Amino acid sequence: MRAALMWTISDFPRLGNLSGWNMYSGLACPTCNLDANPHRLKESQKWCFMGHRHFLNQGHKYRLDWNRFDGQVEGRDPPKKLSGTDVLRQQSNVHISFGKSSSVTSKKRRNGQDTDGYDSHWKKNSVFFDLPYWEDQMLHHNLDVMHIEKNVCDNVVFTILNDSGKSKDKIKARRDLQCMGIRPELWPGEGGKYPSAIFAMSNSQRDVFLKTLQNVVFPDGYSSNVARCVDLRQRKLSGLKSHDCHILMEQLLPILVKNALPSPVSNVIENLSSFFRELCGKAINPMQLVELQNHVVQTLCQMEIIFPPSFFTVIVHLTVHLVDEVTLGGPVHYRWMYPIERYLDNIETRINRPRRVDDEPVDVLHNSGESSLESTLQSKDMKLLACGPMIQARRFGAYNVNGYKFRTISKKNGMKTQNSGVYVSFNTRSYASMRDNRVAVGGVPYYEKIVDIIELNYSCSFTVVLFKCVWANTTTSRGIKQDHLGLTSINFSRPIHTGNREEDEPYILASEAQLVYYVDDEVAK
Repeated sequence: MRAALMWTISDFPRLGNLSGWNMYSGLACPTCNLDANPHRLKESQKWCFMGHRHFLNQGHKYRLDWNRFDGQVEGRDPPKKLSGTDVLRQQSNVHISFGKSSSVTSKKRRNGQDTDGYDSHWKKNSVFFDLPYWEDQMLHHNLDVMHIEKNVCDNVVFTILNDSGKSKDKIKARRDLQCMGIRPELWPGEGGKYPSAIFAMSNSQRDVFLKTLQNVVFPDGYSSNVARCVDLRQRKLSGLKSHDCHILMEQLLPILVKNALPSPVSNVIENLSSFFRELCGKAINPMQLVELQNHVVQTLCQMEIIFPPSFFTVIVHLTVHLVDEVTLGGPVHYRWMYPIERYLDNIETRINRPRRVDDEPVDVLHNSGESSLESTLQSKDMKLLACGPMIQARRFGAYNVNGYKFRTISKKNGMKTQNSGVYVSFNTRSYASMRDNRVAVGGVPYYEKIVDIIELNYSCSFTVVLFKCVWANTTTSRGIKQDHLGLTSINFSRPIHTGNREEDEPYILASEAQLVYYVDDEVAK
């Protein structure tokens, strides 16, 4: 029996220990390697990793736009992708002596030029190159999407909330802008006061953001109770775990910011959210990876226009390399820390149970295929259907079907989860005009809330479960609309199918239902 090491999975500091690369210098990105061009912030005394314009095509307009970026025209090519042979060649120049006076020496040269001023980029030789096949591996050490997503989410959330402790927009960040000679409208004035930025929320905007988040109720097993992290009195968020940030980044942030921030900022956050949502999908089309890479590069460039340089830590920068790793290693759910940390904990709890992390998330607007009664019913079943069900029927407060658990609206009272939201799509025939004989068939979406669950029994031969629902009117712009972020808003204040006519049928088959959850709009109330 033989085993082979495919790659390593760890957080970013441990990646430095495993690979031997120095993660605490201006060349902290192991993928960019020596092609990185970091900037040392004079006031913040930290490295910032901007310059994502050099990942764009040479003819892109952003490359010449020095005024809105770092004050320079960008002419560099994207960083060279290193092979295992290139890494091994670099490590051959590293000489280590362990002990009390340990030292690392290497030939600090880059393209023939001296690179003095940076810390040694290699701390040690990687022991993994002792494996005979390691040099030929395309992907050695995975960038952990779980920790990257959490850090990016923290940077975004605490910066737009203008958190006094965790925001990346402070007085030193404004002085750094002044030192770099860019964005004079944000420079600090006398007494240390500085003007408010477009991305910073006012108190009223933070109230909308936090109240919306506090009122979010998820389906069972989908997420922890994020409302526990909200402090409305102090207008703060605290205690966000990795999976909380996962849900925030991919599902909730576009909803939370659409009424709290101007459209230039909310659009960029929506683009960032959609990138992580596609990146973390269970199935990824390889033909769309180039488009996804262009999407994240454009998003990072747009963020450079809005957020200060101190926002762009090395973890934020690593986002630009995640698509390349998907190309080499496949979907991220095979290569992130969620299952590893759960295994290390060795105890299954309500917070770390496999369903919440490993299952496909329940989307706010879940896609559904067409569904109908089975077309292969035998003649006996057809006769039983024609005779009708038995007089007595069963009623349920909850029902499991299609991999989801559904509850009625009344059943969820007093609970911290919601399982009553339903989405179905039915094929509907339509004509362009009265004289048009060509029929067009298209799916029409419907959104409902379950008020009753009934099981009909047909002569003890088979049963049919029906959901009685409150139907939102999705045939008018008042009932359903999409905003500038592409989010769908549903209005339940004027439901349809509430009469006694034949067309006012309020029931659907349970087999047709897909689970969704609704987030209350604090502004539209």
